[in-house]
Amino acid sequence: MKITINEKEVTLKQTFRTAMLYEAITKESFGTNITTSNLILYFYCTVLGSDPSLMIDFDWFIDNVLDTNPNILNEFTNWFMNVNNLNEKLKGEPQKTEKKKRSKKTI
Repeated sequence: MKITINEKEVTLKQTFRTAMLYEAITKESFGTNITTSNLILYFYCTVLGSDPSLMIDFDWFIDNVLDTNPNILNEFTNWFMNVNNLNEKLKGEPQKTEKKKRSKKTI
């Protein structure tokens, strides 16, 4: 997903930086309590994590990104769900390994 902030195109990415920013702000992992506020905050962290050179604060993000484009949170939510679904599919199902029975040797 791409968004434009301050006339700069930002390609959103799922990164460790995003998770670290979110956890530093909230003191919890994302997904333990998903509310609209947490989703907006995660969106903000995703933007900052995708382009660390951006110097925007949270209030600016709400006023100039969310409030000026009411559909962008829905777009982000859909993108976020698609990325997570793809990651789950790429992980694949764990392969079951068969345990071989050991035969007891008699001496």
